[in-house]
Amino acid sequence: MLAVAFGTTVAMWGIGYLGRMPVEPSSFAGGGRVLIPSAVLFFALAFALLAGGFVFGRCTLRRAGATLGTGVLIAALNLLILLSLREQTPLAFIPGSVAVIALVFTAGAGLGRLLRLPAEAAATLNWRAALSSVAVAATLLLLLAGGVVTGFQAGLAVPDWPSSFGHNMFLFPLAHMTGGIFFEHAHRLLGSLVGLTTLVLAVVLQRVEPRRWVRVLALGALGIVIVQGTLGGLRVTQIDIALAITHGVLAQVFFSTLVSLRVFLSTAWRELRPEAASPRSALDLRLLSVAVALLLAQILLGALQRHVARGLHFHLMLGVATALLVVVAGMRSWALYEDVRPVSRMGAWLAGLVMLQLILGVASYVVVGMEQRGAAPSWPMVAVTTLHQTMGAALLACSTALLVWHHRLAGVHAEVSPDRAQRSPPWTRTPRAGAARARSE
Repeated sequence: MLAVAFGTTVAMWGIGYLGRMPVEPSSFAGGGRVLIPSAVLFFALAFALLAGGFVFGRCTLRRAGATLGTGVLIAALNLLILLSLREQTPLAFIPGSVAVIALVFTAGAGLGRLLRLPAEAAATLNWRAALSSVAVAATLLLLLAGGVVTGFQAGLAVPDWPSSFGHNMFLFPLAHMTGGIFFEHAHRLLGSLVGLTTLVLAVVLQRVEPRRWVRVLALGALGIVIVQGTLGGLRVTQIDIALAITHGVLAQVFFSTLVSLRVFLSTAWRELRPEAASPRSALDLRLLSVAVALLLAQILLGALQRHVARGLHFHLMLGVATALLVVVAGMRSWALYEDVRPVSRMGAWLAGLVMLQLILGVASYVVVGMEQRGAAPSWPMVAVTTLHQTMGAALLACSTALLVWHHRLAGVHAEVSPDRAQRSPPWTRTPRAGAARARSE
């Protein structure tokens, strides 16, 4: 219920954010045109609701009451935005919207039940991993929104925090969200959704996750997002560039933490067998450790360039060395670990992302150089630089995920080596291996 409710909400907020994006953001004082007409946006949101209900009906064995309850939860989460319409709509709009959202979701669930998965297949679905995937997707959307705020220099478009022009953040009138105010206030709302999703994920894992270190990591992620939100607010009230840079870098560290948590919760991680281990992982572990450190340095230099226009030459030179190392690490994982599908697939993704990031880096250099001094930021420049920044976060997250996978493979290999077999912890032993060891002893 939580995974589908938050997943549907994240999809709806992403559609809404894209749909209300100002086409002419340079006119920060006026409303102007938006990217998607209201009628099209309405049907897109309805489709997201139906799709969420379809997934719920197809993949779960829940009864009608649970379906309706999930729809009401989605409606409650969307009230964080819908309450801002209270000044333009009758009071009955609020309960009416809850009823409509719940009914549309329930209708989608009814369609999903027509194609319901077999009970055995539904019982094996990993909903903890699904909820963590939702947190990852929400954070990726927030990173994009943060890049747009930086690109349009709209970080101070809303001058107060935690209020917005004196309003409660969730009651700020939607009609006033125009131009730079839209970019900044939408970023705040998306940040609140990410924080709430991380909180729910941490609470769920405290209740159902048997591994203590995973529960601690979830609490660590919650702590990071709290610090991150505080830094974002202090950035507004204190107008400190150092806070802005720290805020930007910590966001990407938080994203990597959530991606690592997603790996730890995956079915493949839990089902890894000792025979999949490889002695080559020790070398790949060292390569990826250096790669992650270089990527963090690159992200810091990129933040300096975006906020204070410094460090470009170091960023370019280090970028070439980092790209070469990351490509080597990715290609090794892709080619040498075909029997461990998550590692092989992630290695291919990592090598491909590096190539795309190099293209975006060159494009960013070109479009920024074409901008006239003193002119308002243009959409092409903001779009390219934001994608370049977000791709850097994706590279760091993918490298970190591959790093923890190789740490797992190297650790498993060491634990099942002959000279350490007797110290192998129970979770690394297959029943067959355990029985063979017992007979030999």
